Amino acid sequence: GREEEAIAFFMTCAAEAEQFPAKLLVEQPDLSYWCGLSLRALGREEEAVGFFQAMLVQGEAGLRQESKIDYFATSLPNLLVFVENLKDRCDSGFHLLMALAHDGLGQPDLSLKHLQQTSAFTNAGQIAAELADPAMEEI
Repeated sequence: GREEEAIAFFMTCAAEAEQFPAKLLVEQPDLSYWCGLSLRALGREEEAVGFFQAMLVQGEAGLRQESKIDYFATSLPNLLVFVENLKDRCDSGFHLLMALAHDGLGQPDLSLKHLQQTSAFTNAGQIAAELADPAMEEI
């Protein structure tokens, strides 16, 4: 019932989408997803589709790259304390980005495929849990 206020928030998020650097698509997949949905809510479907496709491109590129430790990363203590595969950790984030992108593009089967890859490594992500909730019931 607060349509004007909602439109203002969509416009703010859509404005961020226009200036979104590729690096942030990967680092903040949930924010990327909401920016794409905001574009759609404003009737800017072509831009939304382009944004979701850019998310896919970044996810695919990330899956092909070699993983290395960012020594300024906040997750470094986790890597040092817990034994885990660095490539799997990085890939889980890229799979989440791609799951969100496929969801935004209306491709639930592909979204679920990447979501399962994310969940194979971690179930800790809130956005992954929210996306998986209706999808996982089908499995």
